[in-house]
Amino acid sequence: MRSRWAQPARLVTAAFAAAVIIGTLLLMLPVSRTPGSSADLMVAAFTTVSAVCVTGLITVDTATYWTPLAKASSWR
Repeated sequence: MRSRWAQPARLVTAAFAAAVIIGTLLLMLPVSRTPGSSADLMVAAFTTVSAVCVTGLITVDTATYWTPLAKASSWR
C-alpha cells in the first residue's frame, strides 16, 4: 500500500511549500537584511516564492535590501 505522501502531485506540492516556508524563515532572520531594512513578512514571502518559481519579480531592490547571505539562501 502506497503512502499518502507518495503520490507525485502531493510530493511536489509539499516540496514547494517546504521550500517557501524555509526560504521565508531564512529571509526573516535579522542577518538576512541590511541595517535599516524592516522585517516585513510579505516581502520575505514574496521574494521566496518568486525565487522558487524563478519568475524574477521583486518588491524591493535585492542589491540594497538583502545581505549576501540572504541572496545565497534565496537561490539568486
